[in-house]
Amino acid sequence: MSHCDEIFENLAQRCFGGTHRSPWGRVKAGLRWLSYDALYDEKVLEECLQKVFGLTRRLFDHINDRVSGTRIAVSAMMDRHTPSIITNYNGCDKGQRKDYTLIRPKNIEDELFIWEAGRATSAAPV
Repeated sequence: MSHCDEIFENLAQRCFGGTHRSPWGRVKAGLRWLSYDALYDEKVLEECLQKVFGLTRRLFDHINDRVSGTRIAVSAMMDRHTPSIITNYNGCDKGQRKDYTLIRPKNIEDELFIWEAGRATSAAPV
């Protein structure tokens, strides 16, 4: 668990820490927010996620050294009004689920890469 904590701390510091401390950093962040509706540079976040999860691992990829693969669920917004969950496992019966959309492509080639799923959670409208 401490390894996960360390990775998270490094990821958070690189992506979100220190960029708005200087006056110029604050001006750039304000301009980015006005122009793109975002406070942070998405390219840095994408690079961090790709480094941690790799470029080619998909949500349903199997890891041979595990009895059961890691379960991944990422909350995201498809638009300003539709909460969604991107998972690599089957959720509850659709009849029971009314407050969010479960995103699961039918074709495995259309499956998101893990880094893309992580990126989607930070792309919710402000």
